Amino acid sequence: MSAEADSACNSLRESSERLVELVTSNSSSDDAEIKLLISRLEGAGATLVKDSFSGPWEVVWSEGTMAWRALVAKGVQAIAGNCRAGQAFDVEKRQALNFAELFDGRCEITAEGTFTPVTEALAPCPVAFDVAITRGAIIVGTRQFDLPISGPGFFEILYGDASVRVFRSSGGLAVQ
Repeated sequence: MSAEADSACNSLRESSERLVELVTSNSSSDDAEIKLLISRLEGAGATLVKDSFSGPWEVVWSEGTMAWRALVAKGVQAIAGNCRAGQAFDVEKRQALNFAELFDGRCEITAEGTFTPVTEALAPCPVAFDVAITRGAIIVGTRQFDLPISGPGFFEILYGDASVRVFRSSGGLAVQ
């Protein structure tokens, strides 16, 4: 690896680590620095790491019109207890699950569907995906209530490694 490539890798790793540090700290987030780091990571043209798809990823910071933003807002948490939201992807089956948990997980809202990369190449980032939501549900305890939701959508992974994923959808940004 050339000295220039090595320096770029170190800068990317440092930006990723700093982003994780900012969005997981207990202090109030520095939105300006978070957005700068997102811009750096997106502009790096990195290859999407397959680990960034494995397992559920919880949203730890968001901006814009994303639906889960309201669900994880402090006001909702004051009423609904601990809340969390995010996505889980099954790469082999190309299945996507959006979830929001309220009341310490006693109530869950889901939207399920499939996703397809717009191109088969996972580099360079951002990588775009089409999504087709096929069903949704509200689950309270052992009871499930189907939601009449379905339709097409689109999202991009601006950057992803084993520690952090930066996601854009529906006019918003999220760090998971």
